Amino acid sequence: MSQSREFCSVQWKGRLQTLQSFSLRGVGRSGLGLRSGMGRCKAIEAVHVHKRQCYAFPVNISGGIGRVAIPVAVAVAFSLARRYMPASELQRVNKSDTSRFSQLQWLVGGTMVAVGVSFGFASYALLVWANRAWASRDAASVFQLLPGHSTWFFFPFFGAICLAWEMTLRLWIVFGNASQARLYESWSNAKTGFNATRVLRLMALVIAAPIGLLTLLAVPIHTSIGIEGLTIGHFGAISSRFYSYSDVREITVTKGNRLRDGSLQRRPAIVLEFADGKRWSSADDRDPQDSIDQSLLNFLQSRTELPISYIDAFPFGT
Repeated sequence: MSQSREFCSVQWKGRLQTLQSFSLRGVGRSGLGLRSGMGRCKAIEAVHVHKRQCYAFPVNISGGIGRVAIPVAVAVAFSLARRYMPASELQRVNKSDTSRFSQLQWLVGGTMVAVGVSFGFASYALLVWANRAWASRDAASVFQLLPGHSTWFFFPFFGAICLAWEMTLRLWIVFGNASQARLYESWSNAKTGFNATRVLRLMALVIAAPIGLLTLLAVPIHTSIGIEGLTIGHFGAISSRFYSYSDVREITVTKGNRLRDGSLQRRPAIVLEFADGKRWSSADDRDPQDSIDQSLLNFLQSRTELPISYIDAFPFGT
């Protein structure tokens, strides 16, 4: 209560200034409010003024909305699935099968987890290998900068979620008892109230497939830094772009990126500006680094023979 309420004895003439002062301090303590383009903070407050005392109660509604939105979204998704993709009785399940499947579902669930994790790790390793193989086509390089790990994470994650049941079912049909697998599928669909196989196939088509396509287009991303210049591979580009060191016009070391509100997002980088006006940053598409690679900076400076400029960040949008 002491943090969310402030008493102040003010004259009517200075009351507005005091309330504004409270808003800035209250936002700093509680983390509420939003930054506007002018860098000012606004707090949602219920203000009660009585005589010469003012009471301010910051109200945080974003956390509550987030906690409610997720279960509501899940409930709506299940309701739509039951309505438009109801469980179809492919085979009739008797009581003995129901009792057996109730115990078997834990084994099936464990198998799905194992299959999903295996798919995730295998697809992640394959994407990393493809990116490195693509970059290795360049001539001998002294430094090679590759995309961060997060670039290859999304498809393995969503693919494992959407495809684990389908792969488990197919393995059961191919290497096990196909009729029992189909019978279990019917029992599982009847239990959930919708055709889970169709729902997951739709999710794979709508979610996993586009993410997979975008991830494949990221495979060419890399920078090979050699004796003669830089070979830069871009998103979706089959051929790489080569820049000789004579094309470099400026070397700048930045502390980070300037955001729209004027604040600095710390992300140290070495930035090269080329004769065609384009820029290359050592931080692009890579995992965040605490500091720049000093050996890389020294190498670039020695090859270009240009002075190094040090700034906090380039202006936003440049």
